[in-house]
Amino acid sequence: MRILICVALLFFVCPSHAQTTRHYYLDAELTQAASESKANYIETVTNGDDGVRAHEVVQVSTGQIVQREFYHKEEPVGVWMYYEKNKPITLNFDFQLAYKSDTLIEQCTCGNPAIKDVNANDAEVGYVAPKPANGSKGFMQEVGQKVRYPRMAKQHGIDGKVYVTYTYTKEGKMANIHVVRSVHPLLDKEAVRVIREMQISGIATLKGSPMSFCATAPIRFQLN
Repeated sequence: MRILICVALLFFVCPSHAQTTRHYYLDAELTQAASESKANYIETVTNGDDGVRAHEVVQVSTGQIVQREFYHKEEPVGVWMYYEKNKPITLNFDFQLAYKSDTLIEQCTCGNPAIKDVNANDAEVGYVAPKPANGSKGFMQEVGQKVRYPRMAKQHGIDGKVYVTYTYTKEGKMANIHVVRSVHPLLDKEAVRVIREMQISGIATLKGSPMSFCATAPIRFQLN
């Protein structure tokens, strides 16, 4: 009993090092600072004991959480949440980034030099490319539509082109996803998230036989 009481006392007196600050804004993009009395949005930033920094935004008029983001240093982590058109949207950053040398861009091929573009059909060599599952015309068009420019990157003027290599297997799966030309963890993580979540219809075939291929996706983040 004495041991249990000691353990309980140690548990309760152990201080938490989590630090919380609040910021006040007029707009949902958190670009126009305001006083507490005039704010439409309140951002609460909590630095946890585990090194993860949580950003939570509440709309003052409704009391609703409209945005939730998590970072470890400058890298997005965990599952983010936004409200868009009154509907919650989640972005899954719960994965580790993997980097490789940009020499992989040249080494990454479909294994058949006759195929010039793995994302386009080529009747001359009998190649049929997989397509985005939603029926859009091209792989990179679909990538561009899914990319969400990280708010922190916008605020700090971070832009550039992230190069991501990936393998699309003959079983119809995305694999071996690597950043081979990095810009910043904010943009790197978003680029990989989009490639990871691409929904592809069908598999690549060459003369009727299923095939895997390695490809590179250059994903551009450009500030207006």
